[in-house]
Amino acid sequence: MVEERAQRHLAAILAADVVGYSRLMERDEADTFQRLRAHRKELFEPEIKRHGGRVFKLMGDGLLCEFGSVIDAVECAVTLQRGMAERNASLTEDRRIDVRIGINLGDVILEGEDCHGDGVNVAARLQAEAPSGGICISAAVHHHIAGKLPFAFRDRGDQALKNLSAPVRIYEVDFGVAPRAAERKAERPDSKPSIAIMPFANLGGDPEQEYFSDGITEDIITDLSRWRMLAVQSRSASFRYRGPAIDVKQVARELGVRFVLEGSVRRLGGRIRITAQLIDSETGAHVWAERFDRDVADVFAVQDEVVHTIVSTLVGRVQAADAERARRKPPAKLAAYECVIRGNALPWDDPPSAAEATRLFETAVEIDPNYGFAHGVLGWMRYRAWMEELGGGDALLDEAHRLATRAVALDSNDSANVSILGHICVARRSFDLALQHAKRAVGINPTNQWVQGDMGTTLAYVGRAEEALTWFRRAREIDPYFDPAWYWFSLGLANLCLRRYREALAAFEHPANRPFQVAAYMAGCHAQLGAINHARPLAAECLNKKQDFTIARWMRKEPFKDPADAAHMIECLRMAGLPE
Repeated sequence: MVEERAQRHLAAILAADVVGYSRLMERDEADTFQRLRAHRKELFEPEIKRHGGRVFKLMGDGLLCEFGSVIDAVECAVTLQRGMAERNASLTEDRRIDVRIGINLGDVILEGEDCHGDGVNVAARLQAEAPSGGICISAAVHHHIAGKLPFAFRDRGDQALKNLSAPVRIYEVDFGVAPRAAERKAERPDSKPSIAIMPFANLGGDPEQEYFSDGITEDIITDLSRWRMLAVQSRSASFRYRGPAIDVKQVARELGVRFVLEGSVRRLGGRIRITAQLIDSETGAHVWAERFDRDVADVFAVQDEVVHTIVSTLVGRVQAADAERARRKPPAKLAAYECVIRGNALPWDDPPSAAEATRLFETAVEIDPNYGFAHGVLGWMRYRAWMEELGGGDALLDEAHRLATRAVALDSNDSANVSILGHICVARRSFDLALQHAKRAVGINPTNQWVQGDMGTTLAYVGRAEEALTWFRRAREIDPYFDPAWYWFSLGLANLCLRRYREALAAFEHPANRPFQVAAYMAGCHAQLGAINHARPLAAECLNKKQDFTIARWMRKEPFKDPADAAHMIECLRMAGLPE
């Protein structure tokens, strides 16, 4: 017998309930019941019907209804809350009935007149997050109504909601404020840096080339949206400003963003020129600008290359500008996000700066215990401290793993969180799990040069050094300016695993501030090349920087999966004269 297929459809689900219902019923059960029934009959049911909605479940203190249109659902919710405000205006505080509303767009399962599924569950959780008399909507709802309704929205970021495995991006409707006035105050001190990508201008004059300039714009918006530390305006919002000229400050005010990216595309015969510039709307300053001149033999390959380069280099400039703004603020007023960006901007290879960064990350976690990335970077600092503590146990590594695991639980779609957890799994010698995390991080954000490099590092430790080199090259192709010290260490390590000592030395020599482990491996490379006169001073430098260094202690920290790789490293360090 063939099982009957469940009926499904896409619907906007509105969930509403009364704030403090039990308290009201305890105070005066009969009066509360009568007034609540009057609100339903005189306000809720007529307005829901007028907006094309259908109530499919009534509870003692609330209701669930579905709409075929997201716009109708949001307009209905605003009408309901305004109607309740009018009804409460003449009442004393103890007789007010306030309502919270949540709206989600999702797939629902139909069972008779009832609806089930995540689309309904998320709406109910959003309703619980709404303030008294307020409305919370999901990112899916916000995306569909952006620019279509005369209401302002406040981005509350990703929130971990009860019994939901993944965080939900929440927007709160500010229906009492005109959109432009609200957007001028939209970016709070603790918000992510916000950015709008203007449609790239087609300077070639050929209308048929419009698709290419639009494609560049859309791909930048899509790829930037993968970076969880940025709040990126949607395509529908940005494309309202298509035209020959824009007022950047006006656009920033109307869209509630701090940064605006604008650019142009010009095709000249077999060449194409793409320009892009990032503007800080607060100061009017040009934070970053680039020009790309390319052949158009493969126009789509050019588009991918330019988009990835713009996105990866742009993110770094936005973070640097935001870190500088946070640095100028009094420390007492720092919020969680600003603690993180200030800590990220410090040079971690400098011990006092690393200690200050750790303190800032700890503060961020205290301020916002649900801030996933704060847990992730704090976990990374604990891992670094474990690496430095050659004679200690694994308590710091265990804490690093706990923090990184928490980070992923709070925000599993942040590629940085997943990548950090993967790297810590390498240190714990959970190699299969580490590779799973590294692959997932790349899948979440393939334009993130950091996770590309992390994938290379993971592969170097699991015995796939040749493959690792491909990922290191890819990271630099995505961002030609990519230059962190750990990248050069990992690149050198991969070459050392492959017995390519000169290439390893070229990578190890790159960073100006050389940590003890780099000096040790450089000494080993020179020893393998027969240059003992170069190896001995580097071995002495290692011991001067880390006086308790021994080969055994260091190799306990180096998690090579292949015993042959570990044996080779020990041989290199011994040949350099480092103590056993």
